[in-house]
Amino acid sequence: KPLVYIDHETGVVEGKDRIRTHRKAVEELYRSFFEMLDTSRPIRVAVLHGCNMPDAQQLATRIRQEYDPAELLINVTGPVLGINTGPGALALCGYTET
Repeated sequence: KPLVYIDHETGVVEGKDRIRTHRKAVEELYRSFFEMLDTSRPIRVAVLHGCNMPDAQQLATRIRQEYDPAELLINVTGPVLGINTGPGALALCGYTET
């Protein structure tokens, strides 16, 4: 499964890695996302999905249990991500409060 990210400086969707199984791809998404956040302060997270609510809910439950974010949303991906990822995709977005 391809792992992609959006470069926040350019807005370009770029490939990060190719992972063989869905489960490993979700684990790498989770790990790499939380590596970028300062979780010592309150965080706000959105779990986005492309017609994959069960996996999105499972991911949200894990985030809630492990990080207790100040805000946690689940929503569908928009057409910009959807055209690059297709159905079944998962995405994480978020930030640390200052």
